[in-house]
Amino acid sequence: MKNLILVRHGQTEMNAKSRLQGLMDVPLNKKGRQSAQRVQEILAPISLTAAYTSDLSRAVETAEIILDNRQPVVPLQKLPLLREYYFGGLEGQPGLQIFDHAVTTYGLKNTISYWRRHQGFPLMVESFAAADPTKQAESFAALKNRAEKILQLMHDDQHQGNVLLVAHSVLLSMIIYLVAPDDLPKNLLRNASVSILTPTAQGFRTNGINLSNAAEIRQHLSQP
Repeated sequence: MKNLILVRHGQTEMNAKSRLQGLMDVPLNKKGRQSAQRVQEILAPISLTAAYTSDLSRAVETAEIILDNRQPVVPLQKLPLLREYYFGGLEGQPGLQIFDHAVTTYGLKNTISYWRRHQGFPLMVESFAAADPTKQAESFAALKNRAEKILQLMHDDQHQGNVLLVAHSVLLSMIIYLVAPDDLPKNLLRNASVSILTPTAQGFRTNGINLSNAAEIRQHLSQP
């Protein structure tokens, strides 16, 4: 593999309303389809040898738009392993209530302090699980284990060129956190953003995170 190109799916109505989606199967909205089309245009001159996507419709549609009209056709594999973090009983709820729960549990000063550093990501995921009244939400350890399996699967991939992977904000953030925690944006990943991981002998290194500028993305992907 030359590069692993991580793309967060385009916007949905749930995203627009700042609600937690998780495993809810919500389609792209008009803005989401437009942003996926823009990623398609940005990546058009970049060769791809394989593509993977979550099997949730918002990710599948984003991947299909990106791969549309490619010659030769790039096969798309749908993997349940790439699904979003499961929020349990919080699915469909406003995301702001997670912050409120963290403040109640840890105090405002501690919450803001942790959130500003890369340690804020584990705190955020732990807050999801703690705030779920049904206690079904995915634990940090379970999400970490799933992301480690994905990284190993991608590192073992035998394709020689660039590989596309379309998935979701929390899952992709965990993948990036495992590779380079300090590179993870404080506000996680934007819809239809592009992040690039380049394989090394031991695993991966980051080569651009949360990108949307066409020239910048192409520049990163052209580097040896």
